[in-house]
Amino acid sequence: MIALYLLIVALSVLYLWLKHVYNYWERLGFPSIKPTIPLGNLSDSFLGRKSIGKELYDLHRSSNEPVEGVYFLFKPALLLRDAKLIKTILTTDFASFYDRGFYHNPKDEVAGNMFMKSGQDWKNLRAKLTPTFTSGKLKAMMPTIIQIAQNLIRKLSSSAQNNAIVDIKDLTIRFGMDVIGTVGFGIDVNTIDDPNHSFRKIEENISSGEFINRIRLIGAFFCPRLLEMIGMSSQSGKFKSYMLDLVKNTMEYRETNNVMRKDFIHLLMQLRNTGKVDEDNDIAFASISKNESSFKSLSIEQCAAQVALFYLAGFDTTSSTVAYTLFELSRKPELLKRLYDEIDTVLAEHNNEITFDSIKDMTFLEMCVKESVRKYPTLPFLNRICTKDYRIESVGLTVPKGTPIAISLLGLMRDPEYFPDPQNFMPDRFSADKPMFNPDAFIPFGEGPRACIGSRMGKVVTKTALVSILKNYHFECVDDRELVIANNGLTVVMDGKINLKISNRNSTR
Repeated sequence: MIALYLLIVALSVLYLWLKHVYNYWERLGFPSIKPTIPLGNLSDSFLGRKSIGKELYDLHRSSNEPVEGVYFLFKPALLLRDAKLIKTILTTDFASFYDRGFYHNPKDEVAGNMFMKSGQDWKNLRAKLTPTFTSGKLKAMMPTIIQIAQNLIRKLSSSAQNNAIVDIKDLTIRFGMDVIGTVGFGIDVNTIDDPNHSFRKIEENISSGEFINRIRLIGAFFCPRLLEMIGMSSQSGKFKSYMLDLVKNTMEYRETNNVMRKDFIHLLMQLRNTGKVDEDNDIAFASISKNESSFKSLSIEQCAAQVALFYLAGFDTTSSTVAYTLFELSRKPELLKRLYDEIDTVLAEHNNEITFDSIKDMTFLEMCVKESVRKYPTLPFLNRICTKDYRIESVGLTVPKGTPIAISLLGLMRDPEYFPDPQNFMPDRFSADKPMFNPDAFIPFGEGPRACIGSRMGKVVTKTALVSILKNYHFECVDDRELVIANNGLTVVMDGKINLKISNRNSTR
């Protein structure tokens, strides 16, 4: 009988505690979205029924409030829906939201990339790495990027000759992996010809829908205390070991043999050995001898962490944008023809060569890429943490310090309030003469001091691939449909193949 009383008391206490936890936003006067006890508003993500990005997208669509209270497990958080407010906290009021709120074990240096860092540590690292992504550095890397694009063109050749159907998503992912491997790591990767290459196997392990990966993703972004409690890293041990060994061996070989390559890892070596990256000229890619002194601006582990971020942020970003742009253009032949005409015209003005400058002159291409990343933002959400009490005057409420903030980029950039007819692929909405969108809501790469540091490189790689492909090949849609978001992964990944019919352009002119 005593045991029964104790059980009743325990259940009563648990009920009262849960009621108190899930009434948090009601007590503060914020509107809120009803949670699922005890998983909060990310229950479908925990159970593998939706990706995190899709669940936040659905939460965005379920309300018209500018600010909504939600719960990540037992942690109260806010979902922001108002574009003007979002732009303000990411830029003007950045000082109140400068951290992402990740849990990071300081001893786990390989997982401590710039994305995970907070406060002054993030600011210092960002300042060191920013010079590695200037226009001059990207121009120096262009010949390598173009060569990899040519490998993709060669791979597509036989399919084009036979008017075959190709899975463009798989091929562009392999292109993206080769760019990362060559430009980022300085190793000769060729997943275009070898789809089972070990370099791609790492990506498949990361993007799988396994339960452990879901815990890592949800914990890293929204429930850092969960990872801290169970002693779990945001990255798997296998992935960290792979990255550390790769970077260590590459750097040691280059220093010993005085090898120089125009890539990201070379710039990291320069930063590690000298404390800075040189200006945009040949000196920036001068050979680097091994620095035997005790001074090292970055440890090997810190370098590996940044290279790992380059991998994580890049393997599915540019490649997906290329695939989604081709798919959408194939559904609208009149838009595809406009882009063909622009590519032909601009290249004719640049000796028929694909260069950094010729791509820059393609305005309709820019509009197409913008519309693609609007409809399919690679990273579907942003997260921040309120670093000091913040008053939202428009709603007359105060956000308490320590509150996690979530922003659904997928929801924001598919919101008809900001982008009329959002499901329709309309590059002309980005026309300079007659824009048809709210600029506050277009933030595919984030905004403010913590915006994506590599967005410029991503655009260059994406445009190089698109121009290289469309200079040679014509595409037809064989499955006219709206793409469905897959239930696994962190980035916006579309479920299934993206099949297009390919042919040589000279046979369709």
